[in-house]
Amino acid sequence: MFEVFSAFSRVHFKSVLPVFLKEFIFRIYVLTLILAYYFRYLTFDRFIFFYAFSYAFIFLIIGFDYFLSFKQKLKIDFNFLFSKEMKPIYRYAFFLLLSTGAAMIVLNIDNVMINKFLSLSDIAIYSVWFYLATTISVPLRSINGIAAPVISKCFTDNDTKTIKSIYKKSSITPLIISILIFFILWYNVDLIKLYFGDTFGKNEHILLFIAIGNLVNVASGVNGTIITLSEYYKSDIVFQILLVGFIIITNLIFIPHFQIEGVAIATALSLILINVIRLIFVSVKLKMQPFSKQTVILLVFSTGIFLLSMLFGPSENVWNHIIYTMFFSVLYLSFVYFVKISEDINSVIDKFLFRKKK
Repeated sequence: MFEVFSAFSRVHFKSVLPVFLKEFIFRIYVLTLILAYYFRYLTFDRFIFFYAFSYAFIFLIIGFDYFLSFKQKLKIDFNFLFSKEMKPIYRYAFFLLLSTGAAMIVLNIDNVMINKFLSLSDIAIYSVWFYLATTISVPLRSINGIAAPVISKCFTDNDTKTIKSIYKKSSITPLIISILIFFILWYNVDLIKLYFGDTFGKNEHILLFIAIGNLVNVASGVNGTIITLSEYYKSDIVFQILLVGFIIITNLIFIPHFQIEGVAIATALSLILINVIRLIFVSVKLKMQPFSKQTVILLVFSTGIFLLSMLFGPSENVWNHIIYTMFFSVLYLSFVYFVKISEDINSVIDKFLFRKKK
C-alpha cells in the first residue's frame, strides 16, 4: 500500500515525501531497532514485530499526507482494467516486471554464490560491508524517485532539453554527495573494523570494491530510468539478463582466487558493465550523456584526496578519525564550492552559510 500511495504522489509530482520516508526515515527506524536489539533493550520477537511495523509506520504517514493533500475518498472501480486503453499499459508492465525480476536476481545472486561456494558466516560478513557500501548510492536513488515522473512527462511532451538537463544534474550532484559519504566511510574503516571485531575486520576491501561500483553507478545518473521510460524500455531487460550471466561468470572466476572479496569484485565489475552499456545506449539512441568538464575535475581532485589520505596510517584513536574526517570533508566541500562543480550544491551551501545574514 505504501508503494501505491507513493506512485500516486509521484504522478502528482509530490515525490519528496515518499523518497524521504523510504530512504531516510525507514533506514533510521530500522537502525534504531538494530541498536536497541544489540544493546538488549528489545528481545528478538519484539525486534521482528517492530521491524514488521516499520512498513505500516511509513504507510500511515504517506496515507495521512494523501488524504490531507488531496482530500479524496478512495473509490474502488475495476472496470477500467478491461478497457482498450489498458493494453499498452499491460504490455509495458509485463516488461517492467521482467526487468524488476532480473534486477532482484542481480541484487541477491551474490549471497547465493557465497552460500554455494563459501559459508553462511561469509554471507553475514559480506552483507554488513555491502550494506555500508550501498549507502553511497542513496543520493542517486533519491534523485531517481523525484526525477522519474518529470522524465516521463518530458517524453510525453517531447521535451528532450529538460531530460538532458536532468540527466546531467542527476550525475554530478549525487556524485558529489556520494563521494563525501565514501570518504567518511573509508576514513573511519579502522573504527568500523574495531567495532565489528576480527571476524569482520579482515575484509574491509569488500567495502572498497562495492563502493567503487556504486560510485560508477551514481556517476552514470538516471540512465536506467531514462531507458525504462523511453520507447526503448524493452532493451533494459536484455541488459539485465546479460548482467545476470556476467555476474555468475565473474563470481565463478573470482571466488576461487579471492574468496569473499572475489564476490565484491564481481559485483563491482557488474555494476560498472551495466552502466557502461546503458551510457552507450542512451548516447547512441537518445543523443544524451551525463558528463561534463566538472565531472572530470571532481574525479581528479577526489582521487587526489583519496591517495593523500592513504599516507595516514591505520589508527584506533577515535579523535584521530574525527580530525581526519573533518579535515578532508572540509577540504573536499571547499573545493566543490569554490570551483563551482554544482550549482545545486553551491545553492544549498549558500543558504546554510548566509541564512543568518539574510
